[in-house]
Amino acid sequence: MAKKPTTKSGGGIKGFLTRAGKSFYTGGLFAKESGSWLAQHAARWGFIVATTSIVVFMPLIFEIAREQQVSIYGREDEFLFLLCMCA
Repeated sequence: MAKKPTTKSGGGIKGFLTRAGKSFYTGGLFAKESGSWLAQHAARWGFIVATTSIVVFMPLIFEIAREQQVSIYGREDEFLFLLCMCA
């Protein structure tokens, strides 16, 4: 009886390259799936942080700008009043 040929990859450089190629392919699939999962979760948390920051900090920034306008115009009016009194 004749031996049946086996499909097992042999040794040497050809076998090494075959096994390395399969390993890189499997690692690439894992990296793609993991990267996709990580990107989805990072985008979700980024959206949550961004919207919360807008809701919390924008009114604060508006209030600070309003206070600066009041203090600038308040000092200007006071300065003009003192200037008129001295003349």
